[in-house]
Amino acid sequence: MTLLEIKTKSLSNVIYNAIRLDYESSQQRNYIGISEIAYCQRKLYLQKTRNEKQEINPENLLKIYEGTSAHELLQSLLWKYRGKLQGFKYFKAEKEVEIEGVLKGHIDLLCEIDNQIYVTDFKIVGNRKFSMLKDMPDEHYRVQLMLYAYSLKLPTAILLYISKETGRSKEYLIDVDLETV
Repeated sequence: MTLLEIKTKSLSNVIYNAIRLDYESSQQRNYIGISEIAYCQRKLYLQKTRNEKQEINPENLLKIYEGTSAHELLQSLLWKYRGKLQGFKYFKAEKEVEIEGVLKGHIDLLCEIDNQIYVTDFKIVGNRKFSMLKDMPDEHYRVQLMLYAYSLKLPTAILLYISKETGRSKEYLIDVDLETV
């Protein structure tokens, strides 16, 4: 979509078009994202080789930014109070990692808790998704975290789901076998 193609009929259209342009520009990259690799491999192949784009409903675009805003809030609070949280050290938010020059990604938070360094990923979800969480996290998120941890040679990762409606959380500790990833 180019600026010339955008038809402005209302302020809400202008806002959705701005969000869509921002989202589309964020998807234009010449590498495979670690978060993409755990999903449907056929879909990933078609998107990369045929430049096929995933159409996103304008109403759902704003939901993407809700999660981004929540991530930024959590990261900024942990940074702000990093010296006051006993047993916690803040290393880096949005740390870029790479595996063999092909896969790239951004870790939500690299931190230390009680002398153990963790790759940490936040998933901000609705109540319906949150209520469906069981003893194991979603497989594609587990694989994503394992790849992030592998890229830094760390044996453990934390996946933290937070319900955006209630603020309730569910935390999964993910062990990574660095020899088999």
